[in-house]
Amino acid sequence: MLAATPSKDLTMSSISDAELAELDARVIDMMRTGVRNEVEIIGAGEMACVIGLGDHALKRLPPVSERARLESYGALVDEYVAALEQVGVRVAETEWRIVSSETNQVAYIIQERVSAASLMPDVVRCGTETEAVALLEQVLDHVDACVLAGIGIDPQLSNWSIRDGRPLLLDITTPMLRDEKGRDRLDTELFVAMLPALIRGFVRRFMIGEILDKNFNRHGILLDLIGNIVNYGLGHLTPVFLPAINARLEQPLTMKEVRAYRRSEHWTWSAIRRAFRVEQFWKRRVLRQPTSHLLPSEYLRGD
Repeated sequence: MLAATPSKDLTMSSISDAELAELDARVIDMMRTGVRNEVEIIGAGEMACVIGLGDHALKRLPPVSERARLESYGALVDEYVAALEQVGVRVAETEWRIVSSETNQVAYIIQERVSAASLMPDVVRCGTETEAVALLEQVLDHVDACVLAGIGIDPQLSNWSIRDGRPLLLDITTPMLRDEKGRDRLDTELFVAMLPALIRGFVRRFMIGEILDKNFNRHGILLDLIGNIVNYGLGHLTPVFLPAINARLEQPLTMKEVRAYRRSEHWTWSAIRRAFRVEQFWKRRVLRQPTSHLLPSEYLRGD
């Protein structure tokens, strides 16, 4: 019997323990069959899906056997949110919960649900270039504050909702904090576990450190930001955004560098999505087993 247990004294969520446990049971069934079974998917990133439940948006981590790992992760999320807010970054109200069974533990990140129209790509798409640059400048201010404080941040446009004309950060699932010796405090294996088994070793050895490093470095952060706007149909704003971004950098980005980064990102994530599909087929059709987590390849179509 599944039982959902709050990890701390929570007041934001109106989701009961029973409702969360029932949702997790439906998610497990969906991972086994591929049928949504009344599970509402409201978004899909490269590695994870966002579940809708009432007024809330939820992200599910892969199951682990040790509850302490998820409690440490949740405590780091709380610390990360506090650190971001300390430097002026507004963060969507967030909590974490653990669903327990006899065999494993699963963590959910729960946030307030925002409208699709409030997401920064949609707001930018509907506004003028001047308004788009003004919003970008606010995000760049947050990047500067985080870099100065030694806090990692992923400021891609899809990670923000616009509320009262100001950005509100949604994606804090990867809490990027380091200790006094510069070592990442995040249990990266929780996220490596989201990847297909076929590529975990490669990502663990060659990619995960570079990915985290990028989000602490102003040049890497801003190259990733502008390099990915094409994913939201906003590639035409690259020459509009580039001067504002380059004003924050000692070594300006060039269009050649941005294009090369886009090609590299496209190749990398296309390969990862193909690996997701292979794993999905192998587990469901051959082994007759559920996938270990919600595969974005179910909801991302095409490369």
